[in-house]
Amino acid sequence: MSSDYSEPITADDAELNDDVSQGPTKRIRKLTSKVWDDFVKFKGPNGNDIARCKHCNREFVGESRKGTSHLKNHLSKACPVLKGPNAPRNASKAASESTPKVANFKFDQERSRMDFSRMVIKHNYPFNMAEHEFFEIFCNNLQPMFKLVSRNTVRADVLDVYEIEKAKLYQFLDELSSKITLTTDIWTSDHQNFAYTGLTAHYVTNDWELKKKILAYRRIDYPHDEDHLFSFIKDLILE
Repeated sequence: MSSDYSEPITADDAELNDDVSQGPTKRIRKLTSKVWDDFVKFKGPNGNDIARCKHCNREFVGESRKGTSHLKNHLSKACPVLKGPNAPRNASKAASESTPKVANFKFDQERSRMDFSRMVIKHNYPFNMAEHEFFEIFCNNLQPMFKLVSRNTVRADVLDVYEIEKAKLYQFLDELSSKITLTTDIWTSDHQNFAYTGLTAHYVTNDWELKKKILAYRRIDYPHDEDHLFSFIKDLILE
C-alpha cells in the first residue's frame, strides 16, 4: 500500500530541473534529486504518482509537490534492506549520510564513554566488563586514547543515559500528532509478595507504522489489584 505521509517541501527536496529542453507542446521535466537513485517512480491505479523503494519494494507518495524528505528518511532510517546485515556496499549517499567519515573523525572520550554505556544497556553486559583484562587490551589496540573507567563509573554513566533518553522520550511524546494507547503487564513472584509492572505506550507514526515505547518498569507491592495499578499509571502520567 502507498502512504499518504508527506513533509513540507524544502530547498533540498527540489526534484524538478527547470533547465531542460521543451518539446513542441509542453516542458519535459526531469527528476534531479539523488534520492531517485534508490526509487522507481510510476503511476498508480488512480493516476497518482507512487515511489517504490528499489531495495525493499515499499511504496510511498511520489508526487513532486510532496517533496522527498519522507523518501530520504526511509533510506537513512527505516529501509530493512539498507539497515540490515546484508546491506549492499554501494548504498546511496542518502542512506549513509549519518555514517562517520574516517577523514573527519575526531576522538571524543566522553562520547565513547556514553557509547560504551549504551552497549552495556543494549546487550545486558555486566558493569565490570570495563575492568576485564583482555577487553582493556582490545580497546587499547583499537583506540589507545580511550580510557576505560571503573564499574562504578559505568553504573553512573548508565543512569546518565537513562535520564537523557527519558528527556528525549518526553519531548517525542509531547510532539507526537497521533493518540497513544497505554498497556500494562505484570510479573508476579511465586515466593514473594511483590511484582513488577511495565507501562507501554503504543502509537502510529506519520509513516503509518505501529510503534511502542516502554515508559516504565517498576516494582509494585502486594496486593496487585486495580487500585495499585491505577496508582502506578496515574503517578507516571503526572510525572
